[in-house]
Amino acid sequence: MNTLFFNIVSHKTLIAVISNDKVLALKEGDERISDDKVIPEVKKVLDDAEIDFPNLNKVACIIGPGGFTSLRIAVAFVNTLCDQLGIPSAPVHLSDFVLSQASDSPEIWIHSTKKDLLFIKGNKWKEPTLISLEDLKSFLSSSDSSIWTGELIDDHISIFEEFGWKQAGQKSVNDFLSSFVSNLKYDDQLLLPWYGREG
Repeated sequence: MNTLFFNIVSHKTLIAVISNDKVLALKEGDERISDDKVIPEVKKVLDDAEIDFPNLNKVACIIGPGGFTSLRIAVAFVNTLCDQLGIPSAPVHLSDFVLSQASDSPEIWIHSTKKDLLFIKGNKWKEPTLISLEDLKSFLSSSDSSIWTGELIDDHISIFEEFGWKQAGQKSVNDFLSSFVSNLKYDDQLLLPWYGREG
């Protein structure tokens, strides 16, 4: 069973091909992939794995949070690919992916979305929730120092450091990705972008 893992929406992009319990090929990056580069980048990873599109059996895709355009491109690409190949897909929230990659036991996942807004999951937030910077500071000031994971801008990292919180370490992709994708629920439903905001 060959699975394509597709993340072009977070700060660190990842395209990988997993076969059973082994990562066959992957491409990681710190830059967003533009819409005209999506198919060539996926094709390159497939070539490195020595398979072609018809050899894929399922696709797992990060559906948010992320940039508006990146989310739409990712979801449209995966929905089209799965429709054309007749294979199932699995939507993956970035929080679940990042929490699974943490080598420590973080209390919260946190993601900068704007200078004064963040997404958070963990502790009293059972689902990913949009909060203000003031809400974050209030929470940090009233809790014991602990461990966080996620993607933050430098200004937000310094706030966690000020309150004595530490960033969790991360497992290598090869150490966790195959088990992560094998535990996802795949079906034939269209993927929808997760924006995390009302309206």
